[in-house]
Amino acid sequence: MQFAILMIVGGLMGGLVSGNKGRNVLGWTITCGMMPLLVLVLLALPALPKPGISRVCPHCLRIIPWQASICAYCRQAVGEPVGTPCAYCGSTVWDHERVCPKCGKPHA
Repeated sequence: MQFAILMIVGGLMGGLVSGNKGRNVLGWTITCGMMPLLVLVLLALPALPKPGISRVCPHCLRIIPWQASICAYCRQAVGEPVGTPCAYCGSTVWDHERVCPKCGKPHA
């Protein structure tokens, strides 16, 4: 009974933390439910940028708001986000992405 409660709490914590860090919520919920100590590993992982919400500063590599024109950490001008259409599906692939977020194909 106590182990089942630990699994449920681990799964819920894994889902909440992974959602805040931009990671796969369902995958981390299941994984942390099966092995609750992996929540500690998830806490140690860096957050990922969320297209349209946040992006990576090209100078200091920290996550900044999407619309920022100056990085709050290094005070460098960052410019507008640059995106190009995917050759396969036509969706926008942003400058920091190596694969298309919609179809998963590699982007040149």
